[in-house]
Amino acid sequence: NNANDAGGGIANLGNATLSITSSTISNNKSGVGGGVGNNGGSPAINDVVIKESTISGNISSVEGSALWTDAGGAISLINVTISSNSGAGSAIYLINSAVTATNSTIAFNTSQSGPGGINILAGIRVKNTIIANNTGPGGNCGGGKVANNDGNIQFPGSGCNDAIPVTNPL
Repeated sequence: NNANDAGGGIANLGNATLSITSSTISNNKSGVGGGVGNNGGSPAINDVVIKESTISGNISSVEGSALWTDAGGAISLINVTISSNSGAGSAIYLINSAVTATNSTIAFNTSQSGPGGINILAGIRVKNTIIANNTGPGGNCGGGKVANNDGNIQFPGSGCNDAIPVTNPL
């Protein structure tokens, strides 16, 4: 799939709740949110729950090759793999949304202009999550720190949060 703006695979626009379970979102292209683009109306409050799914092989020309959100709602990633996404910006690009990632993997994503894994302009909390081997000028994470809820690892470097152990997951 190809989108000129947000959401090459799925576009969640206009104050809607989105729930994705046991799905694969792959090989899509867009300006922002190659896999999933999440942007609401005014006021923008979109809640998103993605469970037991894979977001991979997506491309963005601007930001958020896997997930881009500027919607003000709560974003939950539970047992999600975000891998092998690429583009001008990070795999996950967060604006105005509180994100929680639990039992998830964010790995092997590539960015030309920002961190390969997560660009944090809003909050993200992780628990039992691997953030590893993402490449780009900012490494795994940038823009802010990841809140550590235990059981996490990052590799290489400690750019996500100094409290998250640096351990090679392979």
